[in-house]
Amino acid sequence: MHFKLIIVAGLLIAPVSPTAQAQTFVASAGSGCQVSVDAVPGDTIYRWQGACKEGKAEGQGLLTSSLGGMLRGEFKSGQPYNAHGFWPLKFNSGNTVMTQMNVTEGMSKQDSINFPNAQGQPSPISSAPLAGEWTFTTDDGKCIEQHAYNVDGSAEIKGGEEVMQSSYGLMQVAGNKQVFGFVKTNIASNGKKDCTGHVSRVERGDTRFTYLYQEGPDKFVTCSVSGKPLRCFGRLERRARRVLAQP
Repeated sequence: MHFKLIIVAGLLIAPVSPTAQAQTFVASAGSGCQVSVDAVPGDTIYRWQGACKEGKAEGQGLLTSSLGGMLRGEFKSGQPYNAHGFWPLKFNSGNTVMTQMNVTEGMSKQDSINFPNAQGQPSPISSAPLAGEWTFTTDDGKCIEQHAYNVDGSAEIKGGEEVMQSSYGLMQVAGNKQVFGFVKTNIASNGKKDCTGHVSRVERGDTRFTYLYQEGPDKFVTCSVSGKPLRCFGRLERRARRVLAQP
């Protein structure tokens, strides 16, 4: 069974350093024409069917990947500009899920994602980089949350009076060991106001996908996936580690 989840990009967006880019240029098989890709493994083979200008994909064409990804439409300087299709997201374990992807005037929004778990939990997960207790602070300092990420993929988020139970998963972004794809599914809430003063409605499929840019072993920047260049809106700082279960 596949469960379709809606992905919502983060708010409170602010600029971030160019070093946080999750974007990677790779050569198309056959032509060598450069194309821009996000959140895919480095051994993937890409094929661009279209024109090439100054070594990069240009104009109308079709980009496919060996993982089953497909984007059709207009490209500029190697990047999708007005295009749509499906694109793979790969977890550290090697398992891949497919997203629906639409790009309008250079802005991408990954609209939906399919997991093979009807409960909406990303499976399998990689918990090592996040296992522990963290403080999340928005860039404007108006919202502070306490996050606890467990080794079994469960999480508890406390902000304001709200306590949220969630599940989460990570994947490594191709070509950049500092950037992770982060998937979090909200499962249950105590129904009280969060740090913004709002009461969250937890509905089936309440899943968010963002990037985590690792500034250090105990610091992450949280970034939206819906903008190029990458734009970020908050930070995670570790308070305590969790011991990983022994195999």
